[in-house]
Amino acid sequence: MVEKDRLFQIVLEYREKLHKKIRDREMEMEQDNTNHYLIYQVLGFTKEQGYQIDLQQNVGRFLYKYAGSMLEDLTIECLKQVYPNA
Repeated sequence: MVEKDRLFQIVLEYREKLHKKIRDREMEMEQDNTNHYLIYQVLGFTKEQGYQIDLQQNVGRFLYKYAGSMLEDLTIECLKQVYPNA
C-alpha cells in the first residue's frame, strides 16, 4: 500500500518551493528594466497591466515546471512503495 503521508510531504515540499520561487521572482522584478512596458502601452496596456502580464508569465512558467517535477517524483515514490525491490 502507498504511504500517503510521504506523498503528501512531497506535495507540500513542491508547494513551498513554488511559492518561494514566485516571491523571489517578484522581488527580482522590482529591479528589472521595464522599458518594454512602453511597447505594452503602445498596444493599449497600462504599466500596471504590463507588470501583471510579466508576473503571470513567470508564475505560469514556474507552475508548469514544478507541477511536472512533482508528478514525476510522486510517480517514482509510488513505484518505489509498490515495488520496493525494483
